[in-house]
Amino acid sequence: MTLSLESGVDDPGSKGVAEYKNEGVIDTVRARSGWLLIFFFGLMLAAVVVERFEHVLKEEVELSYFVPLLIGHGGNTGSQAVATVIRAIALGHVKPRDLSYVLLKESSAGAI
Repeated sequence: MTLSLESGVDDPGSKGVAEYKNEGVIDTVRARSGWLLIFFFGLMLAAVVVERFEHVLKEEVELSYFVPLLIGHGGNTGSQAVATVIRAIALGHVKPRDLSYVLLKESSAGAI
């Protein structure tokens, strides 16, 4: 099976493809940390704004409808993990027998 992507990755055996199982937890965190830091600071800013305007939120309850959007932002972290694992499965880097390894690795990366 040949896979043709714009990034130049031709097949699962290509040296340009980092194998999921060969990438450590720290490498996983590094690869995701840029976006996750942006999300984190965005959420911190949102928390500060909510705290500072708590009295306004009590008076204008409609503004609180945006809070679930902020909470949903946490789903971005999960989406990244899912996308990475699906890609690894599609490229044949992980098999069903690797379930415990994948769970441990993704849980560790998420905790960091």
